[in-house]
Amino acid sequence: MDSMHTNGHPVPLRYIPLSYNNSESEDSALRLVYAIEPKWREEEGVVEITKFTDGITNNVSFGEGRSVPGSD
Repeated sequence: MDSMHTNGHPVPLRYIPLSYNNSESEDSALRLVYAIEPKWREEEGVVEITKFTDGITNNVSFGEGRSVPGSD
C-alpha cells in the first residue's frame, strides 16, 4: 500500500514546528528526527546523522537509527 494514500485519498502532511539550523547542524537534525520518530529517543542504539554537502548550496542530512548488536 502506498504510504502517501489511504483509500485512494492523499494523506495530509504533518506539520512539524521545527526548522533546520546550519549553525547547530547535528542538534538541529536530531530534533527533527526525534519529531518524526519519537520512539528513537528512548530506544537503545544510536541515531547517526550523515551530512551530504555536494553542490554549491545543497545541504542534505540523513538520520538513521542503528540497532544495538544482538538486540534482534
